[in-house]
Amino acid sequence: MVKMRLSMSSVFRRILQVGTLGIALLGVGEGMLSPNSATAAEQIILKYGPMRAPVSVADLSRFAQTGDMSFALRSYMGLSNQNPDEVRTHLNRSISVSPRFLDRALNNRLGKRVLDEMGEMIQTPSGQLGGQALRASLILSAAEDGQISIVELIENYPAQTIEVDVQSLIRVYNKLSFLEKLPF
Repeated sequence: MVKMRLSMSSVFRRILQVGTLGIALLGVGEGMLSPNSATAAEQIILKYGPMRAPVSVADLSRFAQTGDMSFALRSYMGLSNQNPDEVRTHLNRSISVSPRFLDRALNNRLGKRVLDEMGEMIQTPSGQLGGQALRASLILSAAEDGQISIVELIENYPAQTIEVDVQSLIRVYNKLSFLEKLPF
């Protein structure tokens, strides 16, 4: 099997061609504000089609770790016909990333554009800070261990409340697994 080294521009073109804007889920950069316990997310509003369900981040984290569901989360799972085991798998699924690659990938015009577009799927209720807040969350998540999971992304989001378009996020996140195979 022959390995081919792709240029950064060809990698970005391919990512955009397959319709994924998910590269934004993987970012490391310098000089961003890191969320701390005073600014980290406390509540997540899960949007699934026309449904909106508020769930505490603590409940979501507990569910990801142990499988125990709060009443709010159990209600959401039932109403949206979600399989709790599948949701838990998605929350915990980690993608290994190279901080060096990600730093280069997001510190350019295309990276900013992708972050802004991803920021529409994960954002504050006011719709402000989407891309910027996502970048800060990604930086903290990836810097810890070179891995990013959805639950880490949510836990590290630098706003008290987050709105997440669940269907879009899962679709994009599933497309990201190919990034682990890139030769960077």
